[in-house]
Amino acid sequence: MTPREEVTWFAGKMEEVLRENDWKGGWQKMSAVEILERLRQEIDELFEALLSDPTAGVFPASPDQLIKECADVANFAMFFADNVSARRI
Repeated sequence: MTPREEVTWFAGKMEEVLRENDWKGGWQKMSAVEILERLRQEIDELFEALLSDPTAGVFPASPDQLIKECADVANFAMFFADNVSARRI
């Protein structure tokens, strides 16, 4: 099966974020709860990046920032799926 162009593009964005964070170590030893807590935090960060209030000095994130936050969310979902697949959860 050939991935859709959009999936291939987004997978590249996910990999960029993973490489930026390689120094943190892997997700293979994280518990299900740890991963889901971090996933929730990343979703909150995505909401914060999306919402803006110029009167409070909070401005909307750039498209690149939003895409990076989306990749963070997707990576934590992937971590969970990978650990389930490998029966680490």
